Amino acid sequence: MPTKYRESNYDLLRILSCVAIIVIHVATQWVDIGQGNQAFLAGLNRQMLVNIYDSLSRFAVPCFVMISGAFILDNPKNLDYKTFYRKSFRHVVVPTFIFTILYTLFKAGMNLAGTGSGWGDVLSGLVAGKPFYHMWYLYMLIGVYLLAPWVIRVKSEIGERMFERVAVAFLLLAVASMWTMGEVKLAWNLGMVFCYLGYFAVGYVLRKRIGKSAKVAVLALSAGLLIEVFNGVVYYWAHYVSANGFPLGIVGPFTPLVALSSVLIFVGFASMDVKAPLGGLANMTFVIYLFHAGVVESISMVMVLMNGKDWMMGYDPLYWVWIFVLLVSLVSVMLTVVYDKLFDALDARFSITDGLTRLVRLDG
Repeated sequence: MPTKYRESNYDLLRILSCVAIIVIHVATQWVDIGQGNQAFLAGLNRQMLVNIYDSLSRFAVPCFVMISGAFILDNPKNLDYKTFYRKSFRHVVVPTFIFTILYTLFKAGMNLAGTGSGWGDVLSGLVAGKPFYHMWYLYMLIGVYLLAPWVIRVKSEIGERMFERVAVAFLLLAVASMWTMGEVKLAWNLGMVFCYLGYFAVGYVLRKRIGKSAKVAVLALSAGLLIEVFNGVVYYWAHYVSANGFPLGIVGPFTPLVALSSVLIFVGFASMDVKAPLGGLANMTFVIYLFHAGVVESISMVMVLMNGKDWMMGYDPLYWVWIFVLLVSLVSVMLTVVYDKLFDALDARFSITDGLTRLVRLDG
C-alpha cells in the first residue's frame, strides 16, 4: 500500500510491537537466570528491573493481532475467501513454510553440534506448530486468517452494533478461558485460534470507534504502561519473593492485566495522529519477527562459547538488555532486506508462490 494511504499510527505500533517482542526474548536471558545465581541480580537490584522490561513488552502479541483484525475485517474484498486466501498465502503461509524449513535445519544443526534439545524436540516442534519457540504465532495466525472471511460475513449479517458486543464478549471469554487452562500444546489448536479471534475482532471495533485525540492517547498509553509495570512487580514478587509462588500465569497474552494493558495501548495509538512515513519499516516487521529468534539464539550460543552457560552473569541487564536488543534488531533488519531481495528474485525466476498456490488449489 502506498505510504500516503497508510495510517502511520498503526505502523508505529507495529514497529514498536516488533521491538517489544525482541525485548521479551532478550530479557528472558536474565529473567530465567538460574536459581543459584539470583543473588547476583539481587545484589545489583536488577531482578525486578528485568521483570519490568519483560512485562512492559507484553502488549506486543495482542497488538499485532488487533492491528491485523483492524484492517482485514474492514476490507469488504476479504469477504471473497478465495481472493483473501490467495493474498494471505503469499504473505503468511509461504514465509511460514520457508522459515519452518530453516528453523528445522537450524535445530538439526544444533543437535549435530551437541547444543540442541534432541531429535525428539525437532519432531514434536513440527507436529505442534512450534518448529522454533516464536513460530507458534504464525501457525495460530494462519488459523485466524482461515476464519477471517467468515467473521466478515457474520459482521455483515448481525450489524456493526451487535458485532461490537460480540467482539468484546468474545475477548472476555477468551481471557477467562485461556488464563485458567494452562499451556496450549498445539499452536494450531482451534480453541486458541478462536480465542485470538477476540483480539482480532476487538482491533477492528477499536479502530472504527476511536477518534484522534492527544488527550486520550496520553491517558490510555499512561494507564496501559503503568499496568504493565505493576504486572512486572507482581511477577517479581510471585516468582522470587513469595514462598508460595502464584498458581496462574500473569504475563501471557490472555492474562487479565496484559489483556487490559494491551487494549489500552492499542487505544492510545489509535488516538494518535502520526504523520511520519513509516510504511517501509512497518512492512518489514513480519519477516523481522521471523528472523529475530534465530539471531537471539545465535548470539546466546556465541556468548556461551565465550563465557560459559552463565554468561549473562557478567553483563549488567540495566543497559546490556538494550545493547543486545539493538544488535538483534539491526541484524534482523539486514537479514530481512537480503531475504526480501532473494525471495523476490527466486520467485520471479522459479514462480515459487504460483507453484505452491496451484499445489493447494488456490489459483482457480
